[in-house]
Amino acid sequence: MKRYLYTSVIALLTICFIACENDPITISYGTPIKVDPSGVIAPFTYEVKAGELESFSSSYKLRIRVLAYDVDGKLAAADTSFLTNYAGIMNTTLTLQEGTYTLIAITDVVRYSSGKTTLEYWILSGIQDINQTKITNAGYVGGKNKILGIDSKRISVSGESSTVNLAPSAAGALLCIRVLHMHQYSDVTEYKLLTNRNADFLTFDSQGNALSTPQNVNNQFKWRVAFFNPQDEGYANYSGYYAYNFMFPVSNANYKFVYSTESETDEELATNMLVNLEKGDEYLFLLELFDEEDPNYDITYDYGKVNGTGTRTRSTELPQTPWMKKMAADAQNAAKLKDLIK
Repeated sequence: MKRYLYTSVIALLTICFIACENDPITISYGTPIKVDPSGVIAPFTYEVKAGELESFSSSYKLRIRVLAYDVDGKLAAADTSFLTNYAGIMNTTLTLQEGTYTLIAITDVVRYSSGKTTLEYWILSGIQDINQTKITNAGYVGGKNKILGIDSKRISVSGESSTVNLAPSAAGALLCIRVLHMHQYSDVTEYKLLTNRNADFLTFDSQGNALSTPQNVNNQFKWRVAFFNPQDEGYANYSGYYAYNFMFPVSNANYKFVYSTESETDEELATNMLVNLEKGDEYLFLLELFDEEDPNYDITYDYGKVNGTGTRTRSTELPQTPWMKKMAADAQNAAKLKDLIK
């Protein structure tokens, strides 16, 4: 009986040993990755205040996320770092098995407090599959903090490797919108810049290339790029104001300035500002409600690329709208009344 049990145990151990010997041995390697985000803001050379695009307040951080996808497009590893500015460097090591991978690095600015993200302007979803990965506009007004950077690279892992360098660049265009002499017309409640084409999200192909899908609702100006309320207390001490907005690439986009009063909504001021937004472009849209150089012109506008080889277009006097004609008539009547009083 004892001999039988002994033989059975030996046989069982032999079977287990053979089974273990046939199991595939998985070897993983540490893959060092370095991400330099400085190139994200490098093309944006026009600033209203020097240096304002390079940094952000202490309550915000530059978030850098690195995603690694295998040949089947499945997420194999990921990591996240938070930096204080664009001059910082992210260094990380991802543990990857032998094979080919697509790396994607994403940079964005978030509000960060007590080790937690409390506000983000871009929502990253579907990351388990590269074909489902999506970056969507969260819908908040973020100004220069909405600048988004992306880079991707294909790598092969077959052993301990040297550092992989990723250098994200701007995933879209930066717009600077300025309104000067904003209090020139006291009954205006709001000035806006609107557009008829927009892209609210990015997706990725199997190679890690970012793709934008422009939206168009029968060429209606459905998207608000910027707005200014001259009657708001925050604008009281400023004759002019400006805002930044970051937008994904879109071609043949038309922009227009509009105004609103208590009785009128989105009346046109400057129209037919056609542009093709590309990655790394920077555009200025300027509405000047009083021309100091030529008082004969009440309202002028200026728009176009302000970086690279772009040129700006300056208008002549804008056609008078019914509201502007009324304002002029009121001014003439006030002048006549003043003369009668004399």
